[in-house]
Amino acid sequence: MPAGAFNLGRYSLAGQTTQVAAKAFLNLAGPGGTDELTIQLNRRPLAPGQGILMVTYDKSVAEPESAYRLRRLSYTFNRAGDNTNYNVQYNQHMQGTLTRLNGGGYSGTFRGTFKGLDTEDGKSSEVVGSFSNVLTLVQQKL
Repeated sequence: MPAGAFNLGRYSLAGQTTQVAAKAFLNLAGPGGTDELTIQLNRRPLAPGQGILMVTYDKSVAEPESAYRLRRLSYTFNRAGDNTNYNVQYNQHMQGTLTRLNGGGYSGTFRGTFKGLDTEDGKSSEVVGSFSNVLTLVQQKL
């Protein structure tokens, strides 16, 4: 990622590396709840065959911000020529980091695997990526 760049993400999926815009959505829970930070990675406008990668971290309200952990990796896409939305969860073997920067943005890394149980070949697919200095656009109290 370029030094000093804001709201950038990059991920590799199915042998292709994509650099895209990134947005952060922070949902703060009430007492006893779970705070959730979701990083959305996608191009705009979305072309047929492209998708949206959602990288979600969470922590208990009682925990410090440094306790965020990777909870979910979800890729939603619409195949070219097909009006059906597909959602793939890369929730096996997940690893991730998350850092809050002094300027308020978030940077981090992620990795997860999808086992294609319903595909003909049953092969696994992996997504690996990072995001840099993503500023929070939406802050909601749950």
